[in-house]
Amino acid sequence: MMLLLLACSPPEGLWFDGVDDMVQVQGVEGLDGDALTLEIWATLSKTGPVMGDLLDRRDATGDTFLFRVRREPLPQLEFGVGLPGREWGLRGKMVIPTETPVMLAVTQDRRTGETRLYLNGQLDQQGTCQAP
Repeated sequence: MMLLLLACSPPEGLWFDGVDDMVQVQGVEGLDGDALTLEIWATLSKTGPVMGDLLDRRDATGDTFLFRVRREPLPQLEFGVGLPGREWGLRGKMVIPTETPVMLAVTQDRRTGETRLYLNGQLDQQGTCQAP
């Protein structure tokens, strides 16, 4: 299943500061299948929060995943998942350019835990997730 979030916006697009921006999606079925793919087009400013969340899910039961850009020491992609007492994360190696549109993506095979990070369609990092 593919979920597309579209909004009416001015020609220059929507701008997010990564701090208090939120889109909440409710009543969508079929997002808990065997595979997860997140793809986000973004333009990073030269300054911004230390960790800019691109997408996260925090469940009342404690199940979480987080897709974000870490800025220290350099802007790099990160994906993490966890359950209470069990957390895991994968950080990219490529530096994300600022002031230019980039495509940031993560794929995860939920059966094997294999996870891959992509920057502009190029494989950045891969690993195996230890938390379901």
